[in-house]
Amino acid sequence: MNIIPAILEASYQEIENKTDSVLHDTEKVHIDICDGLFVTRKTWPYSSVSNNRIEEDFKIKKLLNEEIGLPNWDNVNYEFDLMVQNPNIQQEIWARIGANVLIIHPTSFKDESTMLDFIKEINSYMIDIIIAVTYDEYLSYEEVIKDLLNNKSIISLQIMTIKTIGSQGQKFDERCLALIEKIKTENPDFILRVDGGINTNNFSKILDLNVKEVVIGSAIFNSGNTRENLNYFKDLC
Repeated sequence: MNIIPAILEASYQEIENKTDSVLHDTEKVHIDICDGLFVTRKTWPYSSVSNNRIEEDFKIKKLLNEEIGLPNWDNVNYEFDLMVQNPNIQQEIWARIGANVLIIHPTSFKDESTMLDFIKEINSYMIDIIIAVTYDEYLSYEEVIKDLLNNKSIISLQIMTIKTIGSQGQKFDERCLALIEKIKTENPDFILRVDGGINTNNFSKILDLNVKEVVIGSAIFNSGNTRENLNYFKDLC
């Protein structure tokens, strides 16, 4: 089981700082991208521009022009969790600024066909896709998710173990425990991961699930020593 630190920040500088703080203890960093439309919060790069024109962001311009790379890009892999309305509109940006993995939410697309086209296009850039769903969303999208996992269009299913996405420190959704057990029993070859509301009080329940990856944000970054917090969870795996 791998622990992936999650960063949710409005400032690119803070993303750099937090990445630096875990650089020696992880090979992968999870960046939450929030546009203020699909979810209420705005993070980089949406926080720095008007009308959500992220192509105008100073760092985005430099990344697209290959003048810079993502922080410590040669030492860490990045995944972007696109909590963004209609991410296909800016899909070239997401494909070109350095993420190894994009995480998408089915309800962020106008329809299923648009989502499938987005997945195909992103895969053409040799970028992997993960689909993320809440408990209720999984029940609505179960068949399409199974098809995508079976045909290898996506590499993993991320269960959001909170009811409302877009902010850290939320209550853990206990219903997801039985759901994950059900998915694993019915589809033992599927790669599963979890994200949301995970802390020292409920981590033992996650260990019992034996999923491949666990994304943790506030329990790593929001109190105490970041490296110690991350290694606490790693040592339990």
